[in-house]
Amino acid sequence: MVKVHRLFSRVKNVISIEGHCQTVHRLSSRVKNVISIEGHCQTVHRPSSRVKNVISIERHCQTVQRLSSLVKNVISIEIHCQTVHRPSSRVKNVISIERHCQTVHRPSSRVKNVISIERHCQTVHRLSSRVKNVISIERHCQTVQRLSSLVKNVISIEIHCQTVHRPSSRVKNVISIERHCQTVHRPSSRVKNVISIERHCQTVHRLSSRDKNVISIERHCRTVHRLSSHVNLFTSIERRW
Repeated sequence: MVKVHRLFSRVKNVISIEGHCQTVHRLSSRVKNVISIEGHCQTVHRPSSRVKNVISIERHCQTVQRLSSLVKNVISIEIHCQTVHRPSSRVKNVISIERHCQTVHRPSSRVKNVISIERHCQTVHRLSSRVKNVISIERHCQTVQRLSSLVKNVISIEIHCQTVHRPSSRVKNVISIERHCQTVHRPSSRVKNVISIERHCQTVHRLSSRDKNVISIERHCRTVHRLSSHVNLFTSIERRW
């Protein structure tokens, strides 16, 4: 198994997924690329009518969509794509990982992997009792942010949703969310919330009848959250949330 985290020796896990998670890339013809790449990388929040870009990456970075049967790259970073953070001048950092950004996978001892999945897929969802989901945000958006001093916010949101886009000088934007949570959730009329957080954090999973899941995966893909028996929720959010 060539694991997702084998991108570079220094950026081990971007959104790493263990061996048994085979099919993040099998979405459908409608949602071809959940972490997809549009031609000219026209901003994560403006994918297109068909969700061309959820976490868009430049034209020359052509491989998030070309995963493989082994899921080589979930948010893959080719050798020539040198670190997702260079999509274009307009989308500087989508899930940005600078060359020397060593610690998305090593936020702190308490949150070992934010959008990563440990060897036994144990802890993405166990951030705390208050932050049930990894890309979830509590009502007051308080806690995913406590990663470390270097990568303060990976998919975090400060109390006023201020800083996913301002984690530090090295990792400027991971999945940035403006101050009032205004933009990620307005990709198009079809996909209302991509990695969205509505004003009152009302369920990232309520995209629409056509795109039910945030990092949506068709019925046959059986949802990223089935990474193993230990991780029930990866980037999905339970209905009750």
